[in-house]
Amino acid sequence: MRDSRPHQPLTYDVRLPDEAQADALRLLDASKAIVNQALTLLWPDLDEFGRERVGPAWKQVGKYMGSPQYHGDRQWRCESETVGRILRQQAERKKAFELVQPILSDGFIRPKTEKRPAGKNRPAIKEAVTSLQKSLE
Repeated sequence: MRDSRPHQPLTYDVRLPDEAQADALRLLDASKAIVNQALTLLWPDLDEFGRERVGPAWKQVGKYMGSPQYHGDRQWRCESETVGRILRQQAERKKAFELVQPILSDGFIRPKTEKRPAGKNRPAIKEAVTSLQKSLE
């Protein structure tokens, strides 16, 4: 049941109080640095993140490494969740690119010449895409 007090819907961005801004920005900068460092360290294991998708992403990251700079378990869990999600997404993109790469490299795209602008060999591309779709079924 709704009480009769007037309320105003929140339609604007929430802003931290000025006293908390500096600490929040410092924490954000520290987190960005940790996330980038963890991504750099785990990038060679990208394919593993594409194969195994069971459970939260932070647990998957935790199998490979701990926090490079300890500043609290909850903070590291958030950072490693971000790292894990990014690596999982990139692994999916890599798989998709590997499926499409033969279509891109088999002469289907014609380079520009003196007499002809750059173009596509559309019938060959359509045939290759159709065969790729059939192979995935």
